[in-house]
Amino acid sequence: MKRAAPSLDCEGTAPAVPSAKGRGRAGVRPGTKKRSPLQPPRVRWQVYVLRCRDDTYYCGITTELQRRIDQHNRGQGARYTRGRGPVVLVKSWRAASHSAALKAEWKFKALSRAEKEARLRKRR
Repeated sequence: MKRAAPSLDCEGTAPAVPSAKGRGRAGVRPGTKKRSPLQPPRVRWQVYVLRCRDDTYYCGITTELQRRIDQHNRGQGARYTRGRGPVVLVKSWRAASHSAALKAEWKFKALSRAEKEARLRKRR
């Protein structure tokens, strides 16, 4: 029985074939990435809560908290805070990842004002 020649891509090279164990790269499990020493360190996401001039709360996420607060106070932050400055940081906490930060922000924003205040007192 004859084997068919491997198809070539547009550059004339054969496509990559996974190893016999089905692992893509030898010795590395699928779904994991080997970090290069030249890559920047992992980003640390934070969830933060601001109190606006009109005594409302704003919740957001960032990797650089002071820069983000300065943006809000200059009127370059979120549309919600543009007419409500200056803002004051009430609380911030770290999140494990960008996804975790987004989920925490969404959950906080879904709370009523009384629940938000209770959660902020509890986190101090």
